[in-house]
Amino acid sequence: MQTVGHNVYLRMLLTREEIVQHFEQENAMYGKELILDMHDCDPTRFTKLRIEAFMITLCEKIDMEREVLHFWVIDNPEQPDHLIGTSACQFIRTSNVVIHTLDKMRRVYLNIFSCKDFDQETAKAVCLNFFRGYIKNQTVVDRT
Repeated sequence: MQTVGHNVYLRMLLTREEIVQHFEQENAMYGKELILDMHDCDPTRFTKLRIEAFMITLCEKIDMEREVLHFWVIDNPEQPDHLIGTSACQFIRTSNVVIHTLDKMRRVYLNIFSCKDFDQETAKAVCLNFFRGYIKNQTVVDRT
């Protein structure tokens, strides 16, 4: 509505197409996030070199353009089991892929977020094939 003067309002009428277009824009998916918790994985796959190979393969298979890759490694045996492992963030043109591996627990926690859509089944297959574990929990979040 537009205000004209003090208490006079003129209603702007929208066409059906304009209403549908507005609704679709307001409710359009901005992106998708796939969250995977994997158990009984092969910890020999948790090295920086292998995780980098995983990121390359995953990004190729789900058609994402890789940018910079960062690692954090905690390998102090005095740390609790749930802290020992490798974490990495693979920035992609449309967001990021984050992984946390837990060596002693044989687990992988993975988040793939992109404002460009991707095939989540392909992503899961790449993860299962690479880490040789099973998916304990999975969640897909549509970001709007």
